[in-house]
Amino acid sequence: MTRLRASLLLAITCCLAGCGDAGGDAAAATAVEDAGGSRRIARSVELEGQRLRVEIDRDTLLVGDAIRLLAIAEPSGDRLARFAEVGEMLGDFEATPLAAPRIAGAPPGTAVLQLELRTFDAGEISIPPLAAVFEPRGGGAAVSLASDAIPITVEGVLTAPFDPTGGDPGATEVRPSPELRPLKPAVALEAPREWIWWLASLAATVLLLAGVGVLLFLRRAPAASLPPGPWALAGLDRLAASVPPPGDAPGTRRFWESLSVVARGWLERRWDLPTRDRTTREIVASIRGDGRLADEVVRPLERILRDADLVKFAGALPGPDAAAEALTLLRAIVARADAEASTDDATTAREAAA
Repeated sequence: MTRLRASLLLAITCCLAGCGDAGGDAAAATAVEDAGGSRRIARSVELEGQRLRVEIDRDTLLVGDAIRLLAIAEPSGDRLARFAEVGEMLGDFEATPLAAPRIAGAPPGTAVLQLELRTFDAGEISIPPLAAVFEPRGGGAAVSLASDAIPITVEGVLTAPFDPTGGDPGATEVRPSPELRPLKPAVALEAPREWIWWLASLAATVLLLAGVGVLLFLRRAPAASLPPGPWALAGLDRLAASVPPPGDAPGTRRFWESLSVVARGWLERRWDLPTRDRTTREIVASIRGDGRLADEVVRPLERILRDADLVKFAGALPGPDAAAEALTLLRAIVARADAEASTDDATTAREAAA
């Protein structure tokens, strides 16, 4: 909003009022401009060179319409101006912050506040005072100014006042206003077809159970075409041909993830251990708990699984030497477990023959 010019219809009211931390008298003024059935109002207050101006674009409106409020705090000297915080409500009005416009010729340190105000109450309502604080840049006493309240008129949607008698003083019942449309007759709504919802719920349940069944089927360990030991050694041979070079982060991640799959798959095939749903700690605890492998074998196996976890979850990138060492260790573990299993089988066969 531009400054009201001297050619506008002005109604100036000056008064003296105590204001500010610095003491003294503040000069207040009000300017009014006719604007097509409404009025634009600007109120200002000044003290010790500090000036606070609050403007609204109209003072008469309908319920729910918006008012544009512009507040400008202009300091003097080496001061900075700021407005007190305005919440979601400003008196009886819903306050929505708007982008503050640039004020031509405003002194340094000027504060500008623009709000859109809206109310759904009808009648004579006042916009509460707005407060601004002018603080010295180097410290010292601040000056506070507050604008006067601005009264506005909020009109209802109906242009004619409601007369419950319909103009008949002898009426004994409330009659509708001529501006209100008559109520339409009630409409019978069709009863909801509940069987459709029951059928949809049943279909969704069947689909959910089918999905769970497919997921469980896919998560089962596939049938091994080779015994556990040869199956694991074949996987290690493939990995030995794909050891990533230094600095190959994607290749390193793929290698260690594949190595973990081979190690876990071997344990699952060899001892029917459900490794896919267990952490490394749980796998190692299960192996140690029933004595499947000797502790000197479990330790390197645990190290391989933990190194793979660090690559997968912590972003570690071991070099080619670490990859080759892990392959060698896992080969030795598989070979030892197969040798011990063959010895146990032979002993069991001799005892059965005897």
